Amino acid sequence: MNWIAIRQPITLGLLAICLSGCGRGDGPELAEVVGVVTYKGKPVAGATVVFIPTSGPTAHGTTDADGRFAWMTRDENGAVVGDGRVAITALPAYQFKSEEELTAAEFNKIGRSLIPVKYGRPETSGLTVSVKSREKNEFKFNLTE
Repeated sequence: MNWIAIRQPITLGLLAICLSGCGRGDGPELAEVVGVVTYKGKPVAGATVVFIPTSGPTAHGTTDADGRFAWMTRDENGAVVGDGRVAITALPAYQFKSEEELTAAEFNKIGRSLIPVKYGRPETSGLTVSVKSREKNEFKFNLTE
């Protein structure tokens, strides 16, 4: 028997199993999560907010101009129900120019965090949350020095 003739039905069968079993019903329970990030009382725009649950896939979101975010997990709204740690990073928006136009002062601004760097690592951020089942979870992260 030809290997190509065997491989094609196997591949199609595995694809059909994955498509039928990879839906939300087979994954961890997710709950809606929204929140706001402020630093020294002011909203932080463009921050990446990541939830690392004790078990399951991470969730992430990006803050808008008002510091508001909503978490998504694997392209689905929400985060895994349960406890976890949070990491937040915020870099300045920068309109890149050609290398000839970039001054030393502009270059030094690239990559400089808008918030203390400790918040960018779940081990040092000190931020933890508990996502509750079947309810809208709202978290406020008021960052300080």
